[in-house]
Amino acid sequence: MRPSLTHKQKEVLQFMADFWKIENRCPTLQEICEGRLNNRQILEVRSARSSALAIVRQLVSKNYLIENWYRDRPYYRVAGGLEQ
Repeated sequence: MRPSLTHKQKEVLQFMADFWKIENRCPTLQEICEGRLNNRQILEVRSARSSALAIVRQLVSKNYLIENWYRDRPYYRVAGGLEQ
């Protein structure tokens, strides 16, 4: 059983899943901070990428996201079997 998520963590996880479905790629930290998808504001705007990175790292530690590396840069995928 996975640990529970905070409201912000749920929002970011849902944003990442929706972004992957529409764009077929992982959002960058800057795109998570902007919170826009198809010219619609999905998330509240974050002023610093470090806050988005902290949420993403928490999701990885709780096994909701999988971290992979490509050319020295991380990208994140939503873990399989995620109940939405």
